[in-house]
Amino acid sequence: MKNDSTYPGLEYKASELSAYASSTVMDVFVLSLKNQEIKRFMPDNPQRFRAWLDANNIRDINKQELKPAPEPDARRIKRGKWF
Repeated sequence: MKNDSTYPGLEYKASELSAYASSTVMDVFVLSLKNQEIKRFMPDNPQRFRAWLDANNIRDINKQELKPAPEPDARRIKRGKWF
């Protein structure tokens, strides 16, 4: 799909969206816009809306992998305390 595409009921184009997060419990999507605004949207069909977001390469924050925390440096630990 083109990045200028729109979804029925959504007042923003795909090109204006940066990322999204969703709730499977209430079918609410939290949209992060490129202008740094945050908006909530309840689509008529959540599965179709998610497919539209994915087809337009909008980042799914729920799927974003976090980097693991670094291992503590053993040389800096003494008797269970950090120095």
